[in-house]
This record gives sequence, structure tokens and C-alpha cells, in this order.
Amino acid sequence: MRFIFLVLMIFQITPVVAALSADEMKLLADKGSASAQFYLGLMYQNADNVVLDYAKAEQWYRKSADQGYIDAQYNLGLMYQKGMGVEQDAVAAVAWYRLAAVQNDARAQTNLGLMYQNGDGVDGDFAQAVVWYAKAAEQGLASAQTNLALMYYYGTGVEKDFDQAVALYRRAAKQGYDRAQANLGLMYQRGEGVAQNFKKAAKWYRRAAKQGLVSAQANLGLMHHYGQGVKRDYKKAVKWYRRAALQGLASAQNNLGIMYREGQGVAQADKLAHMWFSLAILSGSEQAVNNQVKIEATMAPSEILAAQLLAKEWLAE
Repeated sequence: MRFIFLVLMIFQITPVVAALSADEMKLLADKGSASAQFYLGLMYQNADNVVLDYAKAEQWYRKSADQGYIDAQYNLGLMYQKGMGVEQDAVAAVAWYRLAAVQNDARAQTNLGLMYQNGDGVDGDFAQAVVWYAKAAEQGLASAQTNLALMYYYGTGVEKDFDQAVALYRRAAKQGYDRAQANLGLMYQRGEGVAQNFKKAAKWYRRAAKQGLVSAQANLGLMHHYGQGVKRDYKKAVKWYRRAALQGLASAQNNLGIMYREGQGVAQADKLAHMWFSLAILSGSEQAVNNQVKIEATMAPSEILAAQLLAKEWLAE
């Protein structure tokens, strides 16, 4: 079970305020309206009543950004970071993020923090990453709170402090942020920064799992499998393992194979167990290699072949 850093990669997609056509918007943009220039760029980016054209989106964003329009600066940063309509350029992305960040845009502050953390377009500097995450976190941005919590957890760019990590995760988790919910669950499970409490761990895993977060689904499956914080329930364990396995998580695929091998929560089925071990191996599970070797020792060659065909069919779907 590992903690997760988030890359915040979200374009500003504010709806166009007035239902203007592209021609009407262009008239305003040509007259120098920064907001019209931004919205025209957005129309080209989203193919909103115009043909999709990232290059034109970048041109109009730039005109708007040069006038200090924050949303345009932020979107330009993303375009340069991702190479959309322009040659990918992390240095330029940092420059545009910084212009928006100094105007107190929380999204840009978070992305700028991530650029410092990863040394992407700027010399790596964990302390600077913390500074920018903190600015965004103070504004209530859940992703920034989560990333800052991770910095405190690992003592990266700041003194290690589990209490601070828990407090930040909780603020983000209460906003419904799935990664923070999962990480808060892990803190409760481990008893780090809080008294160990499996029931609360399961509660936070469940909230994140219901939103589709694969790590939370796998962890909730484990809680049900071993009866930690919840009543032991193999069927529920299988349910959550399966959801994570279908998203390609190797550990969940391996665990689902074990459930089929042991007949726990499902009808015992060596072929299905073998299939899930095969998929887990392809996803990088070393445990699944050993599990597959063991189960093959109990299977007939024809059964192994049938299981292999099942795995191929699953991959082909």
C-alpha cells in the first residue's frame, strides 16, 4: 500500500458567459478584450462551434495572457507542459504557471509546486514545492492539500510531521477528494499521526473506493478479506478486488486469483484462478508467478491450456 502524488492537469473550462458565436467573440477579441480572447481560445481548444485547432487556441490564449488574464496564463502553462498546439516546453510552462501563481491562482500554484518537486522545467527544489503547495492549500485546493500532506509525510522539503499530514489529508478528504480519503485511511490503518483505527480506515477507503480509486478498492478488499475494521466478508472482498482488478491493478488481480483458488467468496475454480494469476503477472506481480506455479502443479495440461485461453480472451475484449 503506497501513498499517491497527484499531477494536477486540468484545463480552465469556464463556460462562455454570453452565448456568442465565434464571429461575435472574435470581434470582441480583435478589439482587445482579454476575456473574449481567452474564451475564443477555449472555443478552439474544445471545438465549441469552431473546428478544433490547438494552434489557434494557443494564439488567443497568448493574447489574453499577455494582458495578465489568469485563466489564459494557466491554460498556456498546460498547453506547453503537454505540447498541445505548441512544441512541448517545460520551461515555458513554468513561466506561464508562475505568472498565474503570483496572482494567487491555486491551480497554477499547485502545478508550479509539482514542477519544482519533479525538477521539470526548473531546478528541482523540494522547499519551493512546499511553498507553492502551501499557498494553494491555504486557498482550500484539495489536490494541493494532498500533495503538501505527502511532503510532510515523507519529510520532503519540510520536516517530517505525521500530524500535519493527517490534518491536511482530512481537509482534502472532507471535500470528497478520493486520493486524500485513501491516504487518510492508510494513516488510520497504520496508526501514523492518529491512533490506529481499522474501522475509520475502512470508512475512508470505502469513500474513495466508491469514487473508483483503484488503490482504495484493493485496500477495502483486504479489510473485508481479513476482517479489519469490518466484519470478515469474502464476498465483499471479492467485489472490491474485482473492481480494482478490472482496472488492471496487479495486487488485486493476484488476490482475486487467490479467492478463486481457495473458493472464498466465489465458487472454487482453478481455471479462473490461473487466469487472474496470468493477468497479474502481465501487470507486474511477482507473487502471482509463485501462485501460478503452485496451482499448475494441481491442474491437468488441458485445464492449464483452457485457463490460458481465458486470459487471452479477457485481454482481447
